[in-house]
Amino acid sequence: MTPNIPSIIQAWDLGEGESSVLAWAYDHGGTEAIVDDLAARRCAATLEIPVRGTLG
Repeated sequence: MTPNIPSIIQAWDLGEGESSVLAWAYDHGGTEAIVDDLAARRCAATLEIPVRGTLG
């Protein structure tokens, strides 16, 4: 099930996967998002979503 993507995340024009992961984390406070895409990591930082890459 794909979450609704908030406009604040849509504005970053990320891919569907990154947008979905960040939308989930945005809606579920305290969730750590796993993303590697630099733009997605910057979006997460702006929204104060904790992130981890696939290697870390």
